[in-house]
Amino acid sequence: WDLGDGASSVIPSPVHTFNNYGTTDTTYYVTLTTSSSDGKCVKSVTWPILVHPHVEAAFTFSDALGCQPFEVTFENLSIGGTNFTWNFGDGNEVTTTHPGPVTHTFVNTSFVNQQNFQVTLHVENDAGCNDQVTRTVSVSPDIQTNFAASETEGCHPLQVDFTNQTNGGQTYIWNFGDGSSSSLKDPVHLFTNTGTTDSVYIVTLISIAPNNVCRDSMSVNITVHPYLQANFTIYNQIGCSPFDVVIENASVNASVFRWDFGDGTDTITFNMDPFVHRFNNSDFNHRRSYEITLIAENYAVCTDEIKRTVTVEPDIIAGFSASQVQGCHPLEVNFTNLSYGAAYYHWDFGNGTTSQLVNPTQTFTNMGSTDSTYRVWLMTTAPNNVCKDSFFVDVVVYPYISADFTFLESIHCTPSTVHFNNASVGGGTFIWDFGDGSNITTTDMNPVSHEYTNNDFEHFGSFQVTLSAENYAGCVSQKTRTVEVYPAIEAAFNVSAMEGCHPMEVEFTNESNGGNIYMWEFGDGATSSANNPNYTFTNYTDAPITREVRLTTTSRYDCTSEIAMEITIHPKPKARFETERIIDCPPFDVSIVNTSLNADRYIWNFGDGEVLETQNGEPVSHIYDNLTDNIATYNLKLTAASDFGCIDSIQQNIHVYPYTVADFTANTEGCHPLTVHFNNESVRGETYLWDFGDGSGSSATDPTNIYLNLTDHDMIYYMSLTTTSRYGCVHTKSDSVFVYPQPNAEFLVTPTHQMFPSSTVSLNNLTNPGPWTYSWNMGDGNGLSGENPQPYTYSDWGEYEISLFVSSEHCRDSTSHSIRIFVAAPVAAFDTVYAGCEPLTIQFTNNSIYGDRYLWEFDDGTTSTEFEPVHTFAEHGFYNIKLTVEGEGGRDYAYRQIEVYRNPVVNFRVAPDLVMLPDQEVQMFNLTKYEEFYLWSFGDGNQSTDESPAHLYSNVGIYDITLEVWTEHNCPGSLTKPKAVTVIAEGDIVFPNAFKPDMTGPNGGYYDLNAVELNNIFHPLWYGVDAYHLQIYNRWGELLFVSDDVNIGWDGYYRGELASQGVYVWKCTGTFVNGQNFNLAGDVTLLHHRK
Repeated sequence: WDLGDGASSVIPSPVHTFNNYGTTDTTYYVTLTTSSSDGKCVKSVTWPILVHPHVEAAFTFSDALGCQPFEVTFENLSIGGTNFTWNFGDGNEVTTTHPGPVTHTFVNTSFVNQQNFQVTLHVENDAGCNDQVTRTVSVSPDIQTNFAASETEGCHPLQVDFTNQTNGGQTYIWNFGDGSSSSLKDPVHLFTNTGTTDSVYIVTLISIAPNNVCRDSMSVNITVHPYLQANFTIYNQIGCSPFDVVIENASVNASVFRWDFGDGTDTITFNMDPFVHRFNNSDFNHRRSYEITLIAENYAVCTDEIKRTVTVEPDIIAGFSASQVQGCHPLEVNFTNLSYGAAYYHWDFGNGTTSQLVNPTQTFTNMGSTDSTYRVWLMTTAPNNVCKDSFFVDVVVYPYISADFTFLESIHCTPSTVHFNNASVGGGTFIWDFGDGSNITTTDMNPVSHEYTNNDFEHFGSFQVTLSAENYAGCVSQKTRTVEVYPAIEAAFNVSAMEGCHPMEVEFTNESNGGNIYMWEFGDGATSSANNPNYTFTNYTDAPITREVRLTTTSRYDCTSEIAMEITIHPKPKARFETERIIDCPPFDVSIVNTSLNADRYIWNFGDGEVLETQNGEPVSHIYDNLTDNIATYNLKLTAASDFGCIDSIQQNIHVYPYTVADFTANTEGCHPLTVHFNNESVRGETYLWDFGDGSGSSATDPTNIYLNLTDHDMIYYMSLTTTSRYGCVHTKSDSVFVYPQPNAEFLVTPTHQMFPSSTVSLNNLTNPGPWTYSWNMGDGNGLSGENPQPYTYSDWGEYEISLFVSSEHCRDSTSHSIRIFVAAPVAAFDTVYAGCEPLTIQFTNNSIYGDRYLWEFDDGTTSTEFEPVHTFAEHGFYNIKLTVEGEGGRDYAYRQIEVYRNPVVNFRVAPDLVMLPDQEVQMFNLTKYEEFYLWSFGDGNQSTDESPAHLYSNVGIYDITLEVWTEHNCPGSLTKPKAVTVIAEGDIVFPNAFKPDMTGPNGGYYDLNAVELNNIFHPLWYGVDAYHLQIYNRWGELLFVSDDVNIGWDGYYRGELASQGVYVWKCTGTFVNGQNFNLAGDVTLLHHRK
């Protein structure tokens, strides 16, 4: 035996140990040599022995002892492994192929005693060689630090009582954040703030367990609002009513200032700016004092208060009324004194005059052009000769105004335009009444004109003209004068006709009124003084002539009137035309030149039933036909007319020979060679001439011709037939003959025989060139197009007939050839990569070819014969899949491996499960196995991706908590714990130190915290109150008011009567909704002013 590692043996069946301390497989080739007893026959055989690498498990960890939750990092020091399984001894296990560090968090679920966990690392290589090692990790119980503060926010100075709620602690260290500390379990500390902004002190409690190893800490912020002082100054503390007091705010560290001025008014300001408050004393005999109270408040509702007093002298009020305060010049005004508390009066009328009377009268004037305003002042003085008051009224006097106008005073003929000049003074609007029912309004001094008409032909006309001037204030002045106009005169006449053709005779009829002298002018130099003349107008030109006839009539007062009228005389037209020929063959196109004169429209009667009317003298043409066998004669007549209707006419005969028509029928298109027979269908022809368009022709009546096309494109032959009649009339008909090229289909296919999967053939088109369309039928239901298509691959074996169809738009041809493809052997194949979470359902994709029977073996004891089966792997692990494919060509196999990933095992707990708002956290403890990623949903819309997060709730309620996890392969798992955490609310209640009852009577004490605060009911600001009991005592200890409803406060009344202003004691006990009791007491000042 040669054992391949340097060792050997001569015994028949030796036992040998092979070693491999490397990192890869080692193959030892063992050779056995046998020989016969005489040594002549020798034979050897060699066999390989494969030895996988050595595997050794080893690891170290960051620490062997810690407090829960205890996170430990394990360093893998193993040799030769490819798969590593960590069992942490707490039910959690992780399998990985990476030798890197692994981190795990251990939880002590006893919360009392130390727990030990046996951590085992199992190492295995790809060949199944394995080793494992175990070590111990110890976890101490958890310690949870927690405490409550009686106050977390308040005004300077702030005393806070701390209550230690730690579990598992023995020693405590308090750091109050202001340089002081304590080791008491439940200390009390006083926080101060003499600055201008909030001071935030971070109070930290460090709790140490009895073993002095585990510790925990918690911090809470204590906010102390700054020092606050109310203060203000008043520069004058005594003055006359109304007394405007300047108040300067001198407060420190405040932002809201509530002012009560002691006069029944109050206000709130938000800055330090000085302001003015007016105090009034409506008593005209006695002075009054007012106490100003300032309550300063900062943003944190911390308050301070200060009071000061001002004194107001008796009131004095000056006032008067005027009988009128505006009017036209001159304006008399009576003044009535309405003053109070006065003993002395002084009037200043604003026009240089004064008075000491109680009720004076004054006349105001204005000779200017604009308003005059007089400010009338009344100054009054009190009997103490100290307090004074004044009052004024403005009196407006409108300017002086006078209307006047002028014009040239004479008698006028009708119609006559009179020009008026405005001579008014002080007017802004002028209304002219012209005395004839018409008027105008103007706003300027410009002259105006008016036309007067006297329609009476016998008597004079007299008109009263009035000008009214008005200024902007409505002050008015008027002036009236007279205008006279002579009797009316009117020229008028009528005519027998206003237009006509030359020569034109017209009769004139005189219809004038008021005249006795007449003059006619006929527009051509002729005149007449007759009363009703006749006149003949002439026009020897080529265009219409218009004459203006004018009649002028004169009255006995030498007033005149005239009228004009136009007479139009139209010229007479002359009809004329010329033609080149008057006889010809049909269609006979006759060109006619119109030479007429003085015409506006023309009527052509062509004598064949057609009439043309035109409005221009341009040449015209007309086509005459003759479909008979004899010569036809037509009478052509032109009538020329002017627009006015003047006419003239002329006529001429036109002669037309009989028609001849060339016509034939034939088949004029086809494929090469094309034989065409022509059928002659001409009319009245004597001789015929055929031109076939290919260089040949004929004079036969019905000839035949053969057309050729030896090209690769369409050919067109243009042919014609010409016929001639006995009168020499000629007619030609043309047509086209289309001769299309003819295809000859042929092709070569290679190869004609092959074995599948070789199934591609090439096609070589041998068809003659031409504009062909090629269509290939491959015999398998598919087709190709194109002259030389790409090689074609068949999808299956068999015998196929390939056909080629060649065609143009008009001609076609085809041919066929056969090929054969022999059957192929099957090939097994399916998708190579499958992996997923348990249970894993896979739809297998079969990529096998040439098979018709299939066997799937899933390595879990089940099989399938479906083409693409669906299979579910229930357990995690590796599975070797085998596919067997059989077909006509034989059998084939395919192998693949899949991996089913382990699902996580979700578990967690929370502590504590009952917390109080606003700052008690809930800690989550993740007890899940095999997880890698986390998503916590806390039931209030918030989430976290930490492994074991803490959460702070902001609203009261009962919350479900859900943990969703995913492994490193994204396998999911989730767990929801209903009603996992209960959150209860905190509570608060604060009372004011003053209020002002409603002076109109008791209101029952009900209030709405959301309504506008009137401060007329003593009640607290509160939230989270469950039980409530309020008592009010006076300073002698008498119980005045009790309420067990937190929504009902004290309205300041006792037995229906308003309680006295002063200080009262209140006591309040109750319970918040979180179960915490409260017991409060204080004093409140009731404020009011009752005479």
